[in-house]
Amino acid sequence: MSRSGRTNCGLSPFNSHPLIISELACGTPPSRAQTLTDLASLQPARQASAAEVLAFIDREHLFGLGCGIVDMHLLASTLITQGARLWTLDKRLGIQAERFGVTHRIGAY
Repeated sequence: MSRSGRTNCGLSPFNSHPLIISELACGTPPSRAQTLTDLASLQPARQASAAEVLAFIDREHLFGLGCGIVDMHLLASTLITQGARLWTLDKRLGIQAERFGVTHRIGAY
């Protein structure tokens, strides 16, 4: 996730989410330990609760679209984190981020 606008005081314009870090921890990213440490050092996005995500899915009719629960957690968390944008290469998640106006565009910050 990214936050729109430039930051000051040396803060990163990017947020992390524990589900992304956890997904990457299940794999073998390059320089695994350093990558996970670096991601964990980013400011975390606000986390939507499981109940909030389930209500969001029902309210916005987000079922049957090919997005999984991690996708929905990321989208909901982006929406409740002030100024956050979602950067994804996942086509289906990207469509939903676009729908809600939270798509991160490369070079947009």
